[in-house]
Amino acid sequence: MQARVQSIAGALIGCSIMAMGAPAFSQSGAGDRALELGAQVCGGVKLPFETEPEFRARMEREVKTPSWVYTAERAMFEGGDRMSFTPRMENGQKILMATGTIDEGAAERLRSSLRANSPIGEVWFNSPGGNSRVGTEMGEILRSEMIATRVRKGHGCASACSTAFIGGIIRDVEPGAGYGVHMYSTQLSDDAVDYLRSSMVDKASAQSTYNTAQQRGAEGAAVRAEYVLKMGVSTKWLSVWSRTNPGCMTYMSQQELRDLFVDNSD
Repeated sequence: MQARVQSIAGALIGCSIMAMGAPAFSQSGAGDRALELGAQVCGGVKLPFETEPEFRARMEREVKTPSWVYTAERAMFEGGDRMSFTPRMENGQKILMATGTIDEGAAERLRSSLRANSPIGEVWFNSPGGNSRVGTEMGEILRSEMIATRVRKGHGCASACSTAFIGGIIRDVEPGAGYGVHMYSTQLSDDAVDYLRSSMVDKASAQSTYNTAQQRGAEGAAVRAEYVLKMGVSTKWLSVWSRTNPGCMTYMSQQELRDLFVDNSD
């Protein structure tokens, strides 16, 4: 029952975030200046609770998205559905390439790779995300080992990867690299869908389910806030995260990355 409620909670809270809308960071530019810009990308599908005028306005903004965003998105989806960890030498130090989707076993493989290839100077991420819980575990491991993190130009680190990344003691998102955040989503099982339907038979049961979803969502947000603060990142990160629809991705500008202490390499 608890697992069902947690799944339903994630879905309903996601719907609440959709209704709130999300900030627009899309801008245009040319040359090196464009690499400093941020963007929000949702794609060409009308979002739930999005009105037709809102959809058209969003599409007009997305036309102005800097081309580097799409380059980074293509790169981070090329790594496969299981994160790999590959050591290599770069400028006299050993780094670890973390590539692909963050799967259930990624945190333990990260721990093993750091030990097997010690000393590691930096972990370079190129990942579209994956398992949110595992992303947090990876961040905790990186912080305990005092490892620096980096996203290289032309690469991307989004969703659960963005959570893992801020575990780095020193963090560098190069101009032209994508650092993307959005509210996490929950995939409902068939059992959870059946339970949700059965709980909506009257107003009282629907209200109870919704209240439970709100509670679970608040608990999840509190855990995320504690993690972000522990990693030395501004609480404004949470505002961008929570206001970005699960079907969208907000890629922070270089100025935002510095202001929110996501990038603390200066």
